[in-house]
Amino acid sequence: MGNLNRGLLIILCILLFLSCNRNTQNNQNNEAINQNLNEDISEHSPPALETPWSTWQEAYAALLWNYTSQCPYAAEFPLAAEERWGWHFALHDIDRNGIPELFSIMRHSTGHASYSAIYTFVDGKLVPVEFQGITTDGGVFVPLNNETFIIHIHPTFGNSYRRLELDGLALVATASGESRYNEAGEEKMFGDIEVEDPNWWQSYEWFDLYIWTDDWNNRQLVTAQEFESIFLRHDERKWLEMLAITDENIEQFIFGKN
Repeated sequence: MGNLNRGLLIILCILLFLSCNRNTQNNQNNEAINQNLNEDISEHSPPALETPWSTWQEAYAALLWNYTSQCPYAAEFPLAAEERWGWHFALHDIDRNGIPELFSIMRHSTGHASYSAIYTFVDGKLVPVEFQGITTDGGVFVPLNNETFIIHIHPTFGNSYRRLELDGLALVATASGESRYNEAGEEKMFGDIEVEDPNWWQSYEWFDLYIWTDDWNNRQLVTAQEFESIFLRHDERKWLEMLAITDENIEQFIFGKN
């Protein structure tokens, strides 16, 4: 019996020793992983954010070149540049204060686009705009007049809309909307009706239109005129063009050189 107890004690000690070693090794591995993550984060942190710049043009150009080193498609897909995959940018002065905001956009091989960040220029420095990034197969649209907002449109069974405006250094949704197929629209889309106009879906005649400002459950059914007063007509807005990060595009669109 005594030998049996001693044997059990030895086995228990061995198990405890192995467990301690395993925990120590796991802790070391976790520290190594965290260190690598921190190194990756610091490596990819935009240096331009901490640098004072004379002009927004210089600041934006520096930031864009930092993004080019992070393209996840360049090495993996030889056709990335030809297919326009990878990091892109766009410029639009949302609040019409004379300094455009800079959008960083990832074009994916799936056809989707991720609007991942927005920057502005304040007191000689790049400043990130607080913004919940979106990945969409729709797009961001800007007014053709001097309206101080942008519109995100995403295809659904119709389209979903968000009107976004700058509130200080945050881009916030001030209204949301949705166009859903009504009975006539579903019949026209999924039935055997011959469609003469290929752009019939742009007509609100075939949709029920909803708008809400706080919660989808509080949505209101509105007229086409009411809907367009918030999200504009098709001819009152244009798609925010995504530009590849190249010498030519930076010279032309950032520095204004032809």
